[in-house]
Amino acid sequence: MDKKIKCPECGAHIVEDANFCPKCGAKIKDNLKAAPVSEGGLSRKAIVALSATFIFSLIVVLLILSSNRETLKSRMSSQMQRQGSPMEQNHPDMEKMRQIQELKDRLKQEPENGQLMVHLANSYFDIGRFDLAKIYYKKAIEHQVKTPEVFIDIGVSYFNLAKLDSALMYVDEALKLEPDHRLGLYNKGVIEYNLNKFQNAIITWEKLIKVYPESKEATTVKQFIEEAKKRLNKS
Repeated sequence: MDKKIKCPECGAHIVEDANFCPKCGAKIKDNLKAAPVSEGGLSRKAIVALSATFIFSLIVVLLILSSNRETLKSRMSSQMQRQGSPMEQNHPDMEKMRQIQELKDRLKQEPENGQLMVHLANSYFDIGRFDLAKIYYKKAIEHQVKTPEVFIDIGVSYFNLAKLDSALMYVDEALKLEPDHRLGLYNKGVIEYNLNKFQNAIITWEKLIKVYPESKEATTVKQFIEEAKKRLNKS
């Protein structure tokens, strides 16, 4: 079992060697390191990664770019609210909790409704309960809601739980369904970078630029590629 510590900002329990809080995004250590926590009990590598500002931007963008939400704007708004008011992360507003309870009640009446499972997973995701979000995304898949967006959202949930190998596995599943999925390619590169697979991240992001040269994501990853190349040259 990993030793747990408390986030100094929101009080969430996180693993001792975490670089950031998966709930509020707060920086945990003065010198950020990559946070590769592998599910299979593999040895961890803790090497200096990006500056605090840059790696935090990677994390935030990953959080807001899974396209299974109503709009990118609403996702960004939700994320920024969590960053601005960390305590709200531990105390979701009553309206959000009421919506979650309504969805759970409806799901009891319609236990085979995969779309309801996705909506419930989305709601848990939006309050930072990634542990519950991934459960309902998986249930949705079991009920044949197998879209790239759902697989990406499971991957993002695992990313926020610091289980990067699983995060990459599910994003790869999304890309099997749609190899040129814009956000799938973007997120895959972010996860690969955080796994210290810098060359893989570069290849993934270069494909994104080739397929979507005019996209905002392409503009963003050009900077990421330069940072990945610097890391690759130092390794």
